Amino acid sequence: MKRILISTLSAFVLIACGGEQKTETKTGDTLAVEETKAQVCTYTYQHDSTRVEWIAYKFTEKTGVKGRFRYTEVNNTTSSTSMYDVLKGAAISIPIDSLETNDKGRNEKIVKFVFGKMNNTKTITGTLKGFAEDGSSATLVIKMNEIEKEINAPASWEGEKVTLKTDINLGDFNALSSVDAITNACKENHKGSDGIAKVWPDVTIIVSTTLKKECAE
Repeated sequence: MKRILISTLSAFVLIACGGEQKTETKTGDTLAVEETKAQVCTYTYQHDSTRVEWIAYKFTEKTGVKGRFRYTEVNNTTSSTSMYDVLKGAAISIPIDSLETNDKGRNEKIVKFVFGKMNNTKTITGTLKGFAEDGSSATLVIKMNEIEKEINAPASWEGEKVTLKTDINLGDFNALSSVDAITNACKENHKGSDGIAKVWPDVTIIVSTTLKKECAE
């Protein structure tokens, strides 16, 4: 009788303290777990998508005159999983005789009186040193009239298309004589409403390109 009482008390303690044995029942059902893998994409440079445009300014009221370069050579690009690294260290070369304003006479005058007054400037050269970590800007080095200048250019992205837009001053390249030369050569065309002939040393540069995106399946 004593042994029966002890066994009963032990069983009661086990139940009260959660020590009872549990029996797992297998239903035979299989739980499917899907693994979602991050898609890996590679970006490369596309030459045909590159466009270099500029805006020069005339008149006291600073009216823009738009133009572009028909040809741009870009080397030292790379393939990368980061869009920001594709153009890091890219070398840029722009022949000035590819300048285009949709006016043959104006093209010839700019080549002759602006770039013709510079030293060794049959081409404008440059390097894209790299983008900021968030891609919001790029550091460019531009060489013209045998002078190199480092410029920080704001960058905007639309998918794989990047556009850099910044202003330069020809005075920073020791090229104010070019400004004077084109002002005098086109004096009548550069007179504004106040009758003053003026060409500004400021030039806006816009460079855009669209990277090629390829993703592994």
